Order: sequence, then C-alpha cells, then structure tokens
Amino acid sequence: TKENDGIYVLSAVVTDLAGNSFSTKTVKYSVNRFGSVYMASSETEKFLKNPYAKEPPLLEISEINPDVIKSRTLSISVNGTTKILKEKTDYTVKESESGWHEYIYTINPDVFLDENGKLIMGEYILTILSTDNAENENSNRTNESRLDIAFTLDNQPPTGFIDITGLKEGENIIKAQSTDINVYWEDNIGVRKVIIKLNGEIIDTLKEDMTADGSFTFSVSEADKEQNVEAILVDYAGNEEDVISSSFFLNSSTLAQFMYNTPLFAGTIIGAAALAASVVIIFITKRHKRNINIS
Repeated sequence: TKENDGIYVLSAVVTDLAGNSFSTKTVKYSVNRFGSVYMASSETEKFLKNPYAKEPPLLEISEINPDVIKSRTLSISVNGTTKILKEKTDYTVKESESGWHEYIYTINPDVFLDENGKLIMGEYILTILSTDNAENENSNRTNESRLDIAFTLDNQPPTGFIDITGLKEGENIIKAQSTDINVYWEDNIGVRKVIIKLNGEIIDTLKEDMTADGSFTFSVSEADKEQNVEAILVDYAGNEEDVISSSFFLNSSTLAQFMYNTPLFAGTIIGAAALAASVVIIFITKRHKRNINIS
C-alpha cells in the first residue's frame, strides 16, 4: 500500500548457543511505488533533532524515486516570506549512482544571509516539490515518507536586568534582614536556561517551562559584606548573555551600615580625633596660663 512507502533500515544479529554474537552490516533501502521518499543526511538529521542554530546550517536532503524526476522546485519560507531557490546558485543537485534515481540536494548556506552578509533570523521551512516521469507530484511535506525540514536561526543573545527590592536609585545600602531579587529576561525566540549566581556561587538553574519573556524571584538574607547577583541567560540557539547587578550591602544593623559607609565612618573617626586633640590643646593652654599667673 501507499502507506508502506519509505526508507527502511535492515540489520541482523546472530547469536550461537555459547552466547557469541555477530552483527551484520546495516542495510538501508527504499520502498517507493507511489512517488518519492525523502531522507536527510546524518549531519542534517542530527541538526533537525535540535533545530536551533546561530550560524547558517549546511543542509543535505536526498529524494529517491523509481522514476526520473523531470521537474523540481525548492523553496524556503521565513517570517511569512517565501523564496524560490535557484539551482546552481542557491542549491546544487547530484544524482547518485546507487542504482536508484536518487537526487541529493545541498542548500547553499548563503541563502540564510541578507545582501549585507548578515544572518536572517527567524523560523525556516524548506519545501521540495517535484514531478516524476509517472506524473506523480511529490513533496517532502505531504508524501507518505514525510520529512519536515523546519528550524530556527538566531544569533541575537537574550536581554535582561536585575531589580533588587528596597534598593533606591543611586544607593547600594538596604536596611533589612532580607530582600527579594527579581531577574527579568526576554528573547526573540526563547530562553532555554537561566543560571542564577549569588556572590559568584550558583544557587539555581532554571530549565523547565521557560518562555521567551519571563522572570524569577528569590530571597537574599543579610550579610556583613557586599553582595551581588549574576544571571546567565542562554537561548535555544546557544546565544548567551551575562547580566550582573551592582554590588549592594544588605544588613538590618544601623551600626553595621554606618561602619560599611567607609567615608562617613572614617570622617567620624577623624572628626572625633580632631575634637579630642582640640580639647587637649585648650586644656594645656589654660593650664600654662594659670602657671604663669601664679608665678
């Protein structure tokens, strides 16, 4: 039946009574009595399993048909726009000498770049349409051996910022036993992972239920030293952005905050020393005058 058309892989393992095993060579073959079947190269298949990249991929697709392909159209759709590819410029065709009518299409990575050589970011769909000598109309998207060639290209890292509850603009001291840290992010495609660091140590890694735009809130306790928060944002294509907060001092003690404020603390010490010195000088001067009068 038509549903049985496709690419098949045959392998065998022989085991004797002593438990010795022997594996035969794997054989891949095609059954296609009703038109073309499609197969991705090993590298393309690997890419399509995790279809995100920040650089143009090299795509190689095979079309196998019992008859000769007499016409074909390859096109790529991205962000709602479809481009018809030109043979020898945008792609090449090589006919295999395997005994089948196998056509290997290699897509030129330049089709994913604009006229200035910059990556065209977005969600791509590659469509192969063909007609064979038996007048079968074939497509990798509709034939029984359906091969979806869909992927996303993105070389723009996520963006984000960190908001520290209770921290006023232009200041870095918070008088409290604890406070909330809010991490915000956004990406044009989607964020795959967010790594949260407090004072250089990883405290959480977010991977589940991630969205293109999101946030995460956690609590930080007071300390006797400056603290800082870092968020490493990683999108599905592997682009990475490191967001670091300004250092802050979180403590509920007025004395600790006073001592942390080094200029004020040092100024107070110097002022107190100067005042004490003045008192000593005045005392010595008065005593000296008193001794003169007695004399």
